[in-house]
Amino acid sequence: MTRYLSTRESATLLIVFAVAAAVFGTDLFTELGVAWAIGYVAVMWFSFRSEIPWAIPMTALVCTGLTVAGAYASPLGGDPWKIAINRALSIGAIWLMAELGVRIKQYHESLSRQAASSAELAAIVHASDDAIVGATLDGFITSWNPGAARLYGYTAVEMIGRPLAALVPDDRLEEIPRILRKLQSGQSIDHYSTLGLCKDGTLIDVSLTISPIRDATDRVIGAAAIARDFTDRLRLERRLRATVETALDAIIVMNSDGEIVDWNPQAEKTFGWSSEQAIGRDLAELIMPVEHRAAHARGLERFLKTGAGPALNQRLELSALRANGEQFPVELSISSTLTSEGWEFNGFLRDITDRKRLEAERRSLQEDLEQRVVERTEALRQANQALEQSNIELQQFAYVASHDLQTPLRGIAGFAHFLKDDYGERLDDKAKEYIDKIVQGVTRMQRLIHDLLAYSRVESRAKPFERVDLNATFDDAKALLDASIADLGAEVTRDELPTVLGDPAQLSQLLQNLIGNGIKYCRNAAPRVHVSAEQSGRLWQIAVHDNGIGMGEEHHARI
Repeated sequence: MTRYLSTRESATLLIVFAVAAAVFGTDLFTELGVAWAIGYVAVMWFSFRSEIPWAIPMTALVCTGLTVAGAYASPLGGDPWKIAINRALSIGAIWLMAELGVRIKQYHESLSRQAASSAELAAIVHASDDAIVGATLDGFITSWNPGAARLYGYTAVEMIGRPLAALVPDDRLEEIPRILRKLQSGQSIDHYSTLGLCKDGTLIDVSLTISPIRDATDRVIGAAAIARDFTDRLRLERRLRATVETALDAIIVMNSDGEIVDWNPQAEKTFGWSSEQAIGRDLAELIMPVEHRAAHARGLERFLKTGAGPALNQRLELSALRANGEQFPVELSISSTLTSEGWEFNGFLRDITDRKRLEAERRSLQEDLEQRVVERTEALRQANQALEQSNIELQQFAYVASHDLQTPLRGIAGFAHFLKDDYGERLDDKAKEYIDKIVQGVTRMQRLIHDLLAYSRVESRAKPFERVDLNATFDDAKALLDASIADLGAEVTRDELPTVLGDPAQLSQLLQNLIGNGIKYCRNAAPRVHVSAEQSGRLWQIAVHDNGIGMGEEHHARI
């Protein structure tokens, strides 16, 4: 990139060339000899003031040219050898001055760079959050940045000139001379963990990095210490360590060489190896069955080359090896961490022997249950088949029975009609009433037999519900039981009953059975049966009360 001269640089060059021209003009018309070199030296001095990098060598070349030209162009003449010697000495003085000027300029530039570097370093030290402290080799503080003031609580005025012992607890004072001896021998100290003492008496955990300060001759003249408060970090590490130590899972840390670097107490319980026995050992050889070791080695090698690990951050189930050689199932999860010393792999293992046993028992129970379901299903199928056969036989029996029963009933009814028709004039009213009851009983019996036959036909659909007057149903059931009521002197009564939806035959049979049981199972008193009804919303509750012996609780479930 083209660089243009500033006004100041241009003026400096004009002055240099003007003085050089004046000296040259005077040189032409005087006989000063070597003394005249002082004029050109003065010209060189002006060039030192220029900031142009090539000003000094350019001026020296110009002055040299003018000195040579003056020897040949002067009209005064003289001894040639004397003139040559004078000019040679003048040229030597010019270039000696040029060399001196270059060195002086380089020295000033070096001082400027050092000053800039020192200012930059001072700014960095001033802005650092870490405590940066300078000290002499006998342990006295020479510099104290704001970070140190924040960390320890002392100002720079309070600490400069005081001994380092003011920052160290009494029980750690012996650390100072030991550290200073290392520094005097030129050694540095990195990440030295110790305790620091603050102005208010608080102890803090600090990490120290200490380097020797050298002078221009490489002699150690002091020490520079960087202190960082890692109290919170250390507290977190201790908490994490406590978590690892008390974890219910085995936690194992392995380095990139496959060696164990950490082994928590649960790992000791799970595998049977103590921490001292495990740390430093090859993980695969210690806890991994032989058949898994090759795959482990390939996976580790692939991760170190590519950074890819399909087993990382996954829940895996595999076999592990105890110290006694026993193999057992574990659940494993692996994570990776990149540290200053390389990759580390954190393994979290859980013994799942009990879980696997319970799963096996559950599978066994499930298989047993499934087998029982199959057996019960087969038994139910056979029972259904038998029931179907029984229903068929029952239907056939009911059909035959109804046919055989209806024949004598028709005979009874026919003879009752013949008796009434042929001998009605001879019979009194009581006899006629008995004949009517016989006919009514036969009619109800025929209807019951018909209903029984219809009910026994299991292949037919159930009859749709219809409106049933329970008052009439009660009267029919009571009429069928008149003989028993009369024989036992029973009292059978009812309240006003509702009309409901249902099967007339089944409702009649139900009331007949309940009233009949109430009459039949009664001791030491005339039977009394009463039927009542109570409405509950859209439903009716029908109750049959009697003074019979009742039914034991063991029979309630059957009802």
